[in-house]
Amino acid sequence: MPEPIQLESGGPTPEQVNAVLSSESSAAIVELLEDLHPAETAHLLESLPPDQGEIVWSHFDPSDVGEIFVETDDAIRLEPLGKLAACEVAALASSVDADDAVDILQDLSPDIVEAVLAELNVQDRERLHKALAYPEDTAGGLMNVDAISVCADVTLEVVSRYLRFFRRNT
Repeated sequence: MPEPIQLESGGPTPEQVNAVLSSESSAAIVELLEDLHPAETAHLLESLPPDQGEIVWSHFDPSDVGEIFVETDDAIRLEPLGKLAACEVAALASSVDADDAVDILQDLSPDIVEAVLAELNVQDRERLHKALAYPEDTAGGLMNVDAISVCADVTLEVVSRYLRFFRRNT
């Protein structure tokens, strides 16, 4: 029996979750989860029995769940991840930081990873391909590939503008 669901934000009680899931109403499930932090949603998914977790996963749009996938235990995200098409996994990978996308892709077979990489734009594909070349538990496999370097003579204001621009366009 899974442990009782305890959410930090005073979110839904286990009774509310069970009632909504038993109704299988898409609108009710989305409403229940929309205000939760991705880590709380991940915790909720980890606390649910597999059949209820499957119901919850089925109501997510793959392009909207990247942060939830990142926060969820590998064993919990593996089944829903395996049900996604390569283009859906690519949308998911594009919605998170590159190092988090690598963590997700490392759970998949090499054939599926290649299909997902083929769906990405050239820049994302190259970044992820380089990061995937390192074994998972090495420094290269654990590093964040989104680092930038700044010359000493560049002002903080210029760096701040660049980071805002970069974040909007990625």
